Amino acid sequence: MPLTPAQSVARLLLEIEAVHIRPQQPFTLTSGTFSPVYVDCRKIIGFPRARTAVIDFAVQKYRRKHRL
Repeated sequence: MPLTPAQSVARLLLEIEAVHIRPQQPFTLTSGTFSPVYVDCRKIIGFPRARTAVIDFAVQKYRRKHRL
């Protein structure tokens, strides 16, 4: 069974090691809330293949939503 776009993006983020997990010492997010998971989306800039794939998925979703 093929991956959904969300699963594909999740896999890409894991491959480029943008997902960090610290359940014992949660991250403090900018909002002030605590989270055991942090996704460093800035990291995607250094991976052109991953960046292009994420952008393509976003464009597809936008087009479907707005019937373009």
